[in-house]
Amino acid sequence: MRSSPSAATHLAAASPLAVPPVRPPRPQYGAVHQRTGRALIAEHVAAYGWWCSGDGDLHPVHPSTDLVADHVTAGDATAGYRVVCRAWNTARRSLGLG
Repeated sequence: MRSSPSAATHLAAASPLAVPPVRPPRPQYGAVHQRTGRALIAEHVAAYGWWCSGDGDLHPVHPSTDLVADHVTAGDATAGYRVVCRAWNTARRSLGLG
């Protein structure tokens, strides 16, 4: 009786996509980032309501109840934030825009 290879061996041999691509490590933001983000979102909602501030023509302003503080200045723990919806924050990263 012939032995069959394991499923992992078969997948690795069958497709180069079986191994996930290596992503660069994301910076880990601590308590300062979390406090700053919560305060910024509260200020944004008080001033503008539950609206994503958008990103020009790439992502128009729209209502959203899932807002996040987008850290647009890498390495600066106290500045460089804007409020956008979680979907755009994720999409920007996936598109390589930040």
